[in-house]
This record gives sequence, structure tokens and C-alpha cells, in this order.
Amino acid sequence: MKRLRDQGLPAKHLNTVFQAIISHLLYAIPSWGCYLTAELTGKIDAFLRRAHHYGFAANIQTVSELLDKGAQDLFKKLQSHDHCLNNILPEEKSLGLALRPRGHRFQLPSCVFKDFKLSFINHCLFKYR
Repeated sequence: MKRLRDQGLPAKHLNTVFQAIISHLLYAIPSWGCYLTAELTGKIDAFLRRAHHYGFAANIQTVSELLDKGAQDLFKKLQSHDHCLNNILPEEKSLGLALRPRGHRFQLPSCVFKDFKLSFINHCLFKYR
């Protein structure tokens, strides 16, 4: 990236190249982002801040922002009956009463183990309820 910048590539195009490189991180962040420790989150945030400082990224992003956006987008797509992963969602909860609107219509599972709680589906079910 520094070599491209030194050869005169405009900032707009540097941002495009950086986003293409970082897209590998963004593609999988909903699935493994829940397992990040505070130390790893800090390291990735520092990397993203340095990328902005050097002019590779147009804006400063944090891992938590990227995780929230990616998880929310994927969870919305999963709720479609046409999505291939829709069958891994829990059963829909049928309520006879008209209650306040919720983020989803699924029954919440009982979580005992930490790894089960941090899995993508359970993380989204409890976060977007």
C-alpha cells in the first residue's frame, strides 16, 4: 500500500484497494467476531487507525462497528425463507397476544456453555431480540 501511495496513486483509489484487501476480514467477521478477546480487538482497531492515518482508508472504523453491521446484515438475510442457512434458525415462537414489536420472531434457546452462547446464531438471537 505504501508503494502504491509513493508511486502517486490517488487517495480515492488507495481507499478502494484497501477496502478490497479488508473485505476478506469483513466477509467472515460475523462468524468469528464474537470470539475476539479485548486484546485482539485492540490490535485490529490499532491496525485500522494506522490505515486511516497513512491515508489508506477514508474513514476510521472499529471492529465492533464492523461486527455489528456484518452480523445484523447476515441475520436479516438468514431470516428469509429462501436463504440456504434459514433451516439452522430455531423454531418461530407463536404468540397469541399482541405484544411490543421484537427484532425477530424466533424462540430463544437456553444457553449453558460459553461457546454455545458466543455462536453466531445465538449471539444474534439475544442481541436483536
